Amino acid sequence: MTATDAQVGIIMRERRKGRTQEQAAANANLKSRQTVAKYERVGQLPSGLKQPRSYSTWPDSFVADWPMVAEMLQNAPELEAKALFEWLCEQRPGQYDEGPSSGG
Repeated sequence: MTATDAQVGIIMRERRKGRTQEQAAANANLKSRQTVAKYERVGQLPSGLKQPRSYSTWPDSFVADWPMVAEMLQNAPELEAKALFEWLCEQRPGQYDEGPSSGG
């Protein structure tokens, strides 16, 4: 389990009070003293440890159709996203999922 910044703040406060790693972990609602040891070792909050990704976790479903959509938006900037998506669904049946319809 990844600790939050708030939990690490609790850990550090508890450790300054002289609490053991186990006590600090329990007070921060964490299961492991190893988590306490990790954040004591690195001296940073979890948000400071995050590295930006240079990759996408999902393939871009619109990559093939984006030039056409961009051109449509350039010619008619008032077009709404919903209208464009509905148009894409008509042009490419089965390619895009409209999701559950709202039953009025």
